[in-house]
Amino acid sequence: MRNCHSYMDPSTSALNTSVERMGRLLNSKLNVFTIETTVNNRMYDRPLEFLAKNEDDLTAAERAALRALMFTLEKTPQPARQAIFQRVPSPFGVTGVFAGETESVHKHTLKKCYEQYIVPVQGQADILITGIPYISPYNVNSFLNPLLVQVMANGYLFNLYKGLPMVKKGGTMIVLHPCTDLFDNEHHAPYIEFVHRLLPETRDAMELHMKYEKKFANNPAYIEMYRFGHAYHPTHPFFMWYWGEAGRQHVGRMIVVGPDNEYIPKLLGWETARTMEEALRMAKLTAPPQPEILCLHPPPILMCHMTERGHQGGISLPPESRSGA
Repeated sequence: MRNCHSYMDPSTSALNTSVERMGRLLNSKLNVFTIETTVNNRMYDRPLEFLAKNEDDLTAAERAALRALMFTLEKTPQPARQAIFQRVPSPFGVTGVFAGETESVHKHTLKKCYEQYIVPVQGQADILITGIPYISPYNVNSFLNPLLVQVMANGYLFNLYKGLPMVKKGGTMIVLHPCTDLFDNEHHAPYIEFVHRLLPETRDAMELHMKYEKKFANNPAYIEMYRFGHAYHPTHPFFMWYWGEAGRQHVGRMIVVGPDNEYIPKLLGWETARTMEEALRMAKLTAPPQPEILCLHPPPILMCHMTERGHQGGISLPPESRSGA
């Protein structure tokens, strides 16, 4: 993970290089026929599809619906809010099906993905701002616990780029999330010990790997929950911490806006701010006099193709991608 320039840019990812090496070995021993599909960005069906639109593009009716939804959610307990959104299916549609030799197929898959996701951006930011989605690949039907908040910020959202990182080396990343100290005992039991026992001792990924990973892997209670219950493997929290390694090594400061406690952000090595205005004042203390600020606005999911200011990127985009950016 430390040798990845961007997890999402295969040409600069040691992670991707490792996967390709394993795939080539497998293909040399077996007759592999690969089928890959791509889907569109339609995460919300009616009547919630306006949630995937830029607020500037909302109609009057959609603005009213957004205000009503926000008012309702503010009055609704967290478990009910989560249940509402997890019961709304995503009406994704297939945009491509590619079949044949593995690496040849994957080139077509990536091209189709880039046509949809890529947003061209010139010039790195001093300050990167982003919200944190309520769901990740690892909390379907469960709560987005603090370790997964970290992996979404430093692992996924930081890495949504090709070319240059969105934020300059040593810059500041501001995220918005309550960082609630809550874990799902059925799915994420090993996470609780990792966060509350290991992180107070060290946040160094290599030390965690060398000192504790094997002990967790051999924990009989965690293994039982993994094999016969719904829990992740006992080493999974370690890989969630490692997944944030590239972001942690690059970003100088992490500031979280609106946490409901100070303890969790401190464990993660993050600073806290009550409001966005306060967070920006804090960030500007270590930024240039007139800092460049970049705000990510997912959903829908996107990927920034970053180039130096004044430089035209080398990727060709279809007209619909350029106009949508």
